[in-house]
Amino acid sequence: MAVVAEKIEALGDRAPSFGDWMHDWHLDSATNIVNSRRHTYFAEVAAGAEKSLLDNSEIIVETRVSYKDIAADAIDSAPVWHKRLFTLLCHPSFEKLSRVLKERHVKWFVLAVDECSELNSARFAPY
Repeated sequence: MAVVAEKIEALGDRAPSFGDWMHDWHLDSATNIVNSRRHTYFAEVAAGAEKSLLDNSEIIVETRVSYKDIAADAIDSAPVWHKRLFTLLCHPSFEKLSRVLKERHVKWFVLAVDECSELNSARFAPY
């Protein structure tokens, strides 16, 4: 989300008042994936995610759960840990994107990532 927010911010006055805010994330050419903006942006996302995981590895390990059979709302449950991880790793970037969009008076913004399972796949090797 941080990279998305940064790319929208960088558009400045060129940002659309409505329409395709994610145009630069489209695949420019299916035959030249490595040189596409999309590939470059996903590389930024992966690098940022890796840095965030490394920067927070101590707290991630300290707070992880053993996945024992406990109630879903118990303090040591996997769902509670996942919420803590989201708050630590993702929430600041969602807030940044929200701020950027509100500054541009955007009421609705839908984002779908179709390649999230590919982010750490052979360091973005093309298919």
